[in-house]
Amino acid sequence: MILRAIWFLLIGWWLGAIWTILAYLFCLTIIGLPVGLIMFYTLPKVLTLKPTETEQIQTMVDGRPATVSGVPEEFPFLLRALYFFVLGWQVAGTAIVLGYILCLTIIGIPAGLWILNRIPLLMTLKRAY
Repeated sequence: MILRAIWFLLIGWWLGAIWTILAYLFCLTIIGLPVGLIMFYTLPKVLTLKPTETEQIQTMVDGRPATVSGVPEEFPFLLRALYFFVLGWQVAGTAIVLGYILCLTIIGIPAGLWILNRIPLLMTLKRAY
């Protein structure tokens, strides 16, 4: 956690801003859209070196309770594409600005990072992992 905080304070905030601007510009073009989306999916790692997430699912295995790890379930592709073109790019743009404004204050950093780490979900309903 300390390494991630130092990374954000020294490198992540400005590298994340450049990464975000470039990704957003790529997303404005049809040709660059796949590259821009990949850049947004990796934004949490660029900002704070956030590790890969998995979902913990409680289930029964052979009659005993067990915890199973897996990747989060995705929404259907067509729904995600429609959401992106109708609303996602606007919601993500607003969230990016709000997240960076919150990160300018000491007390707002946790909330700002929480918002910025959810940009892939806000932009395309893609579960970041």
